[in-house]
Amino acid sequence: MVWYANDGSQSFTENVIDNSIDGPANFDSRTLMKMEP
Repeated sequence: MVWYANDGSQSFTENVIDNSIDGPANFDSRTLMKMEP
């Protein structure tokens, strides 16, 4: 499993869930979504 640092856009639990599902693709898309106004 790959672990990502918590940059504040997601909780630690969300990062773990994302990594367990489909990794970077899911992490990146959710991070971008949360950056929208």
